[in-house]
Amino acid sequence: MRFLLDENVHHGLVLFLTGLGHDATRSPKGLSNGAVFAAASSAQRILLTHDKDFAEWQPTESHPGVILLRILPTALEQLKTALQRVLVDKPSAERFTDRLVVVFPDRHEEFPFRWEVIPLPPG
Repeated sequence: MRFLLDENVHHGLVLFLTGLGHDATRSPKGLSNGAVFAAASSAQRILLTHDKDFAEWQPTESHPGVILLRILPTALEQLKTALQRVLVDKPSAERFTDRLVVVFPDRHEEFPFRWEVIPLPPG
């Protein structure tokens, strides 16, 4: 799977994910949430973030998905254990599409993003 880690995510998760055979990279520093989301979507990467603003995000089109980490950013071992649990439960990128997965220390919960494309009249 392909992941984009927000700047607020522990850099050790890049090494962890690549060690599991995934393609993981970090977002450039200083980007707005909208720019981070757009970068993840255009590159077809699942976004990992600690930014709870993404729980209220209203995307306007289909996207690869968002993993919202609700574990302290410095708790690398706890992050790795919880993320491994999510990846076992959702072993393919398609299982994240248009979904918000909220990861807690002891569990994860999944929610659909609500979006719809509003057709424009011809002309």
